[in-house]
Amino acid sequence: MPNPSLRFALLAVAGLAFGGSACGPSTPAATPDQVAQTDRAAVEAALQGATWQLVSWRPDEQLEAMFETLLVQQYATMLIHFKDGRLLADSGTVHVNRAYVISNVVGNQFTLVTTDDGGTSLRTNAQIAADGNSIDFRGTSDPWRGEGKLRKTQ
Repeated sequence: MPNPSLRFALLAVAGLAFGGSACGPSTPAATPDQVAQTDRAAVEAALQGATWQLVSWRPDEQLEAMFETLLVQQYATMLIHFKDGRLLADSGTVHVNRAYVISNVVGNQFTLVTTDDGGTSLRTNAQIAADGNSIDFRGTSDPWRGEGKLRKTQ
């Protein structure tokens, strides 16, 4: 019987030579670009796969009383859809149809940039909740700086 250190060396060499071959070919680790594409596709699917309701929005600066009243009315009625690169928001008093682009995706966090037909863009940082049923967001463009929440309705 070979001495224990020789047996260990033979096992180590065998492990290096044949390691993993019994388990089939190994899959290479995903590249950062592949991870980003997967994350982006998951965010896009979550956005497009639901109707979202505006639950809250708290502007960084106090709104005038009339605008505050209009904002509160939107909580019960504003429904938002993401479809084919368009953000569609609708309530009894407000109708929005803007192009959108998703960028800076890391997991369930992303930046959403919406642009109207006149070329004005608004940037929003957002995070989809782990359960996928809500989105916390922070508008970073004037005049829509503030924090809010969307909730999945269907």
